[in-house]
Amino acid sequence: MMCQLCGKRIATVCINIDINGTRKQQYICEECAQLHKLREKPSSETILKLMGEIKQASDERLAKIEASMPDITCSGCGTTYKDFVKTGMLGCGECYEAFGSQLDKILHLTTPSKEEQPQNIQSQVLKLQLKQKKAIGGGL
Repeated sequence: MMCQLCGKRIATVCINIDINGTRKQQYICEECAQLHKLREKPSSETILKLMGEIKQASDERLAKIEASMPDITCSGCGTTYKDFVKTGMLGCGECYEAFGSQLDKILHLTTPSKEEQPQNIQSQVLKLQLKQKKAIGGGL
């Protein structure tokens, strides 16, 4: 997971915060932890300030991502690609065609190579049985 503050480095520090019974976890990198002096018994104010900075950074990254999304609308139901990204739900069967190229990128749809394709299960079972017999010292 990337640092939720800088978004540049891998997060190695987890901050657990319990506010009125609601537990929240934030993940930051070691450099951001040192910059905010989290290793030196931080005060509640320091933690709250850090939480605000993390939220602001997250909101800014989200705004950039949304601005870069294609402006596509399904002709069947009117669902936009941005709606789909927010909800994770398509509105109708025509959405698959409208958002096809984006869905391929998200789902990484590829055809497996011949080596990756599942073999006939019966032939696999027979091969395993032969291996087992050879391992125990039995013949055919």
